[in-house]
Amino acid sequence: MSDESEPHESDVAEMRYEYTKDWDPFMVKIGNRLVRGTEVEKAIKYYYKDGLKPPANGKSKPRKFSSLSERYRFVKNENDLKKIREMKKNGLKFDASHMRFFIGLEMEIETEKRIADGESITIKDHLEMFERIREDHKIPNTITAGVNWVFKWRRENLKK
Repeated sequence: MSDESEPHESDVAEMRYEYTKDWDPFMVKIGNRLVRGTEVEKAIKYYYKDGLKPPANGKSKPRKFSSLSERYRFVKNENDLKKIREMKKNGLKFDASHMRFFIGLEMEIETEKRIADGESITIKDHLEMFERIREDHKIPNTITAGVNWVFKWRRENLKK
């Protein structure tokens, strides 16, 4: 008979990342800014009037740039609009360096907790931690870390 106070296995990942639930690894670079992917999707739908009844000839024009930039402040110039158009055509391209940075933050928090509990953490442990965090957040497996990345990450993030 299981104790109901014990978390279910499906809840473990949810609980593990409670402290970062508002962080988003899925960011898109627009100009020199990182924007949540969900916001970019909303901007694309708004710009192309998705969900509105199409005109009789079947060809709808997108909204004006000024209308888009007023509603979505991250669209500041024609280059940003060009990027929106490209993402409508090719899909969102999430920023890989931000995903690695996000995983690194998660690793730093978990490492500090484990060290405080008296654990010794090896390079292999950090590689496994990277993979687990990547999988827990459903980050694509194209985002990888090797031994060199872990060495660099440890040098930059762990205080001796």
